[in-house]
Amino acid sequence: MPALLSASTYIHRVSALQRRLKDEDVDVAVICDPDSVCYFTGFWNYLGTEFGRPTILVVPRAEAPALITPLMESEMARRMSAVEDIRPWADGVENEWRCLLYTSDAADDLTRV
Repeated sequence: MPALLSASTYIHRVSALQRRLKDEDVDVAVICDPDSVCYFTGFWNYLGTEFGRPTILVVPRAEAPALITPLMESEMARRMSAVEDIRPWADGVENEWRCLLYTSDAADDLTRV
């Protein structure tokens, strides 16, 4: 199932958000509202927060965005989304999606996204 609009539309939307983050001196936007995730990525998650399976879009102001989604929807996210960095999480494994809100920097220290 392809995205509703062209990939360039979603890339433009994320770029506009990143410009706004920079203008407002905000480091990162964390988006979990399904309509907003779809607006910025083209991916509509079917499981959603109401089922305890959130899809979260993390948009740093100066880096590529990441889409954190349930493992069972990760392939669909790869096909539908303009975001290249898809990070699946699995039910009942450690901290589930919470651990994916962290990333390694160049020094391999964990830093919060």
